[in-house]
Amino acid sequence: MTVLVCESLSFLSEGDEIAFFNWLNSLECISQIKGVNNEIQLHLTDSEISYDNLRDLIAIFTRYDVNMSQLSQLQTDENRDWFYDNKLAFWHKDVFG
Repeated sequence: MTVLVCESLSFLSEGDEIAFFNWLNSLECISQIKGVNNEIQLHLTDSEISYDNLRDLIAIFTRYDVNMSQLSQLQTDENRDWFYDNKLAFWHKDVFG
């Protein structure tokens, strides 16, 4: 099971924090959200992550300044053309270096 880690998050308001968790809870690829010390662990399902869910993870990680390099492990043959091969995408450098 893949676990993504969100560390030292800063929320701008209570509503911002609620929006963060509501967004995460709307994603089918997340089976569990767990708080451990100063981090939030996102446990992913074993099934392949959909295009929409991966785009939302990219957006969430960008918006909340989460380490994006961990998203690189989500690259598959099916999403390679738009996720990895698209070197001009705003996330490419942060995800793949």
